[in-house]
Amino acid sequence: QARDLSSIPGRGRNLGQVSLLHTPNNNPSKNQNNKLQQNTIINNHHCYDLAESRFKCQATGPADVIFLVDGSWSIGQHNFRLMRQFLINLITPFNVAMNEIRIGLTQYSGKPRTEWDLIAYSTKNEVLEAVRNLRYKGGNSYTALALNHVFEKNLKPLAGARLDTPSFLILLTDGKSQDNVNPSAQRLKNAGVEVFAIGVKNANEAELKQIASDPLELHVHYVFDFRFLDSLNTPVLFLSSGGLNKADTGGVFHPNPTNLVLSDITPRSFRVSWTRGTNKANIYRVVYYPTKGDKPEEVIVNGTVSSVVLDNLHSLTEYQIAVFPIYEDKAGEGLRGIETTLSFPPPDNLTILDVTHNSMRVKWERREDSTQYMVLYEQVSGAEADEGKEVKVDAQFTEIELEGLAPNADYIVTVYALYGEDASEPVTTQQATRESDQLLC
Repeated sequence: QARDLSSIPGRGRNLGQVSLLHTPNNNPSKNQNNKLQQNTIINNHHCYDLAESRFKCQATGPADVIFLVDGSWSIGQHNFRLMRQFLINLITPFNVAMNEIRIGLTQYSGKPRTEWDLIAYSTKNEVLEAVRNLRYKGGNSYTALALNHVFEKNLKPLAGARLDTPSFLILLTDGKSQDNVNPSAQRLKNAGVEVFAIGVKNANEAELKQIASDPLELHVHYVFDFRFLDSLNTPVLFLSSGGLNKADTGGVFHPNPTNLVLSDITPRSFRVSWTRGTNKANIYRVVYYPTKGDKPEEVIVNGTVSSVVLDNLHSLTEYQIAVFPIYEDKAGEGLRGIETTLSFPPPDNLTILDVTHNSMRVKWERREDSTQYMVLYEQVSGAEADEGKEVKVDAQFTEIELEGLAPNADYIVTVYALYGEDASEPVTTQQATRESDQLLC
């Protein structure tokens, strides 16, 4: 049941072969409308059945894969979560690496939004974590506008697309577009992009066929409900570079940058420096993001530059950094590193003054550029020990009166300097209130 796709005519360029590996559908009532029963195999990817419903693939060829995900109001939060899980299942078998399969994702409704580009993540775990953190957009469905966005933004060297590598687009939608998809889809296919269209629920079959590449029986898929996306988990779209390789392009070798150095580290910034390759890049694209969460950000610098300061970072946070050279004809491999920003220092000279049986004054020295101070105090002795209280103090003040305390009780007092959402290291002291006058009597 293997079908060789290498001879299919009508391609903008030779993209090789595509494999759609399917397991039997456990929902027979959907079989007539669900084109999931084929079993095609590709070259350059060796796939085998692990346990009837699971496959493992060993990919040996590179590919640039863009997921275009419908985030319109008709999806809803619950179904969007099911879509996210489907994407996780779909991506998990991919061999994600900068020199293998690169994955980007755009979410669309009214205005398309690039969630991350092809060069944002270099490992499968990073991509899967980004999918888990994908937020529902909402809006109306303008699929043609989104297809134009993919063509004009996502599949360019600046975004990490490789001119000597096959490109694939996987569309996931649940309805009919409010604009004309045919010209936009045709432009992508004419450029050699292999397009898969996956429709759910109210998706328009005629429109899916307009969008998808030939042969339609391999590139158009439909399920009646988001709950049945699981049936697509093992048509996992294993992609291949087929007959394409770097020697086919006749391109010039471009040395990548080397010697990544991370220096001048502060709580909010650090400097990224590198040694340029012998061939001058047009620009360098510096991509950075916290290891845990948040979308990638980037700085673009001229090809004559070999250093840039990344600022407005979070304190005490580990960042992944990648420097990509962008040439006229391709994007080079990324030079990668990891760095952690420093913590902000605590306020100095924390002092407790004017202690009474039910109050005390807390004082500290001002920290430059702080936006607020946070004072935590907790009773740690006596029968009425509590869980602690928190007070915010404007940056213009450097002391506060704590009142309503218990007499003859020990308190731990902690002060942080706040810098927007970030906090400094804490400074802590302990002080006991005096005995009550009534107790002395």
